[in-house]
Amino acid sequence: MSTTSTRVYTDVSAAALHTVPLSVVGVGALLGSYAVYQRRVEVAQAEPAPAAETPGAAARGPYKPIGWAEKTPAAAAASAPVPAPRAAAAAAPAATPAPQPEPRKLVPALRELSSFFIGLGGILFLVRLAGGWRASAQLTSSYFWGTWIFSDYVWMGAAAGALVTAGIIYLLREQGRSPGGASGQPAGKRGKAGGHMEFAPEARKPVTPAEGLLKLLIGFGVLSFLFRFAAGLGGSTHLSDTYPWGLWIAFDFVWISVAAGAFAAAALIYIFRREDLYSLGRSAVLLGLLSYTFVVLTLVADLGLPWHFWQLGVQAPKHSAMFEVSWCISLYLTVLAFEFLPIPCERWGLGRVLEWWKRYSPLYVVGAVTLFTFLMSRSLLYTVLALVVFGFLAYAFRARRGEAPAPVMLAIGAVTLSAMHQSSLGSLYLLMRDKLDALWWSPIMPLAYFLSSLVAGTALIILVEMWIAGGYGRKLRIAQLAALGKVTCVALAGYELVRVGDVIFRGQLPRALEGPREDLFLTEVALCGVLPLLLLSAKRLRERPAVLGVAAFVAMLGVVLNRLNAVFFAMDLKGPMPQIAPRGYFPSVWEWGLSAGMIAATILLFRRAAQILPVLPREEAVSRVAAD
Repeated sequence: MSTTSTRVYTDVSAAALHTVPLSVVGVGALLGSYAVYQRRVEVAQAEPAPAAETPGAAARGPYKPIGWAEKTPAAAAASAPVPAPRAAAAAAPAATPAPQPEPRKLVPALRELSSFFIGLGGILFLVRLAGGWRASAQLTSSYFWGTWIFSDYVWMGAAAGALVTAGIIYLLREQGRSPGGASGQPAGKRGKAGGHMEFAPEARKPVTPAEGLLKLLIGFGVLSFLFRFAAGLGGSTHLSDTYPWGLWIAFDFVWISVAAGAFAAAALIYIFRREDLYSLGRSAVLLGLLSYTFVVLTLVADLGLPWHFWQLGVQAPKHSAMFEVSWCISLYLTVLAFEFLPIPCERWGLGRVLEWWKRYSPLYVVGAVTLFTFLMSRSLLYTVLALVVFGFLAYAFRARRGEAPAPVMLAIGAVTLSAMHQSSLGSLYLLMRDKLDALWWSPIMPLAYFLSSLVAGTALIILVEMWIAGGYGRKLRIAQLAALGKVTCVALAGYELVRVGDVIFRGQLPRALEGPREDLFLTEVALCGVLPLLLLSAKRLRERPAVLGVAAFVAMLGVVLNRLNAVFFAMDLKGPMPQIAPRGYFPSVWEWGLSAGMIAATILLFRRAAQILPVLPREEAVSRVAAD
């Protein structure tokens, strides 16, 4: 391969990774701006709270952390003071309601302006994820619009406009703010299904327990992990110079994509205020925490010298996608741990730890994202920008007296870091244009990988909730799952549009219909893309459990197949120089053993956590909320 062609591939990869530091700052600004004006404008319009708070009153505000427990209406009524006799109440003068501040005429205009900047920023963010397209097509020299649409100045201008307008709204509402209703209900149209949700450990055992098989697989997985370090990569795997990436890399690619439900759930509940999906949050975060923990362990096994991990702290590669993914996944795992922390605090009554969490978790997000920005840019300017933006958001969403704490900052940090590493997994393959089939290689792979992770993550949440309902004999919350299925449908429609449109734009459609890998492409795009899209697009079909389960499974299978095609089936590997004798690859028993053991450990630990910790909604609470 010539030096010129190699330079083209590195330029595409560098163009994609160049966008990461400022994308972190801009995504945080956009998400925070949306959450700020939603919280300060919509929640402030809720029913005002009583002037004097009673001991049994619920915390103000609709925002509840994924591990926060709120008193039920029955408990609140039991602890409320006994009302005075009717005669005394009739004799007492009627209380004059406190005058409410008139809504400022400036706020609606600012909301419209902020919405414009947020919408523009969202579009520009998707364009930035396709940054490799600019280098591949040389748009900046061919088209006038290619100069400004990829510009960092335009991107930061949209993010700054959103943040400034939301900040002004925040300050205006701080001056004349009416508190939220004491019931904790949000002002949003989807809020009434999210209030007074209780969680409890699941005392019932699964209907079809498979403890023995899971423990056997876990034991063999531990043995495979130890044997890998005893025999080395060469002695424990079938990797070679032809296939330096094998089952473990494919396993990580697939698992990271399907574990995206954790950040998707946090974003839906706490940023987009989908309180009707609140009961799904704890199980989604637990699944994400377990998944990313075992992803990191698999990466440790796949590294040649994992004890040299400290090099990540001293090296500064400018255009290394693996460096970016390593730091991003590690920091995101800590954010998941902070999101999950209130659940054991609630279970064991760790009030002081919960107070520490309320005070310092937003500051941790500020520190983690600022550190990540510095590591990716080594720029003092970008680092200060990240510190200022996320510092303002931490101040705006600080815990207030008498208001239930909200992990909005954790949700913003989770979405920001997830968007970066999900897209950068696609950037890893931008250097492999001569090896990966043109139906799968694309300069916009980062964008496609991010969109597809939303599909796989939300689909897996649906399947896990169905597995929980069937395994424990619980009532299936089909209304909530159908609502989440609609989110999956929207994400799948966007992903399919980008995926098929990219193939058509690059002139690869004839190969997709008649090429050597047409079966793989049509199975991934048509069978696992169009079919679930049709099933999920109709409300009456989404509300049928069997149809919803099949659609979610097939949609997730399409993303899994996409990752496996990129790692194995769509690769044309020629082996080491002189590239005339490529070797085949089939995973060793130890590679299979470690992968199976990780999956079994995730299932078993999830079940154990559900039986010990308040992860699942209490059945009576689910019935009461549904009745409301």
